[in-house]
Amino acid sequence: IPEPHSILSREFRLQQVFEPTCGYDMWTINGLAWDDVTEFPRIGTTEIWSFANLSTITHPMHVHLVQMQILDRQDFVIQGGNQIVPVGPRVAPPPGEAGWKDTVQARPQQITRVIMKFDGFAGVFPYHCHILEHEDHEMMRKFEVLCDPPSIVSPPQALTVNENATAQFNVGAAGDVLAYQWKRNNINLSNGPQPGGSVVSGATTATLTITTPDPRDNAAYTCAITNPCGNLTTTPVNLI
Repeated sequence: IPEPHSILSREFRLQQVFEPTCGYDMWTINGLAWDDVTEFPRIGTTEIWSFANLSTITHPMHVHLVQMQILDRQDFVIQGGNQIVPVGPRVAPPPGEAGWKDTVQARPQQITRVIMKFDGFAGVFPYHCHILEHEDHEMMRKFEVLCDPPSIVSPPQALTVNENATAQFNVGAAGDVLAYQWKRNNINLSNGPQPGGSVVSGATTATLTITTPDPRDNAAYTCAITNPCGNLTTTPVNLI
């Protein structure tokens, strides 16, 4: 995934923090717990997550839903008691780590950067260290992929056209990662020449164009609009 595709970068500190109630050190991500949800990526977007390992052991970090790619690793030092300051160059992963990953080794005293696209499903998913004792502490947290279902902003309008003219239906819709499918008399349209000699284009876009329509194109047209969190179909409109 090209790094410029990312719309947001997040930092995650992997470390132990003192738990005063029980009186012991507890493994955490950013010092937070399972019920602390602070990451809300939008479906269809790409983010870079940086795992800064402040401990002395490697943490295999596993993120559900997505496939990741490792961008690089970089050493760091702590300044001012709490500030992570990168030092030295960013080092690309070796060939054995160059492919798709669902778990990545976050090495001690290094920042491991990964890039991933949140696609396919909305909802709540976990991410965690894959060392059992660590995820049994609080080194397991949740993120929630947000998704707005489709809504109609401007519906298509009925058309009256002359033979050999051009008919064009438009629909305005809002929502995340929308997909469109125009239908004629409830049958999916595809781009290209039609039986009556007209030509359809934009069958899976917000704008359907019918060039040189003939009487066979006189019908009811609808557009099905879908995304991973909902679907709707416009009210039929006629082409006469």
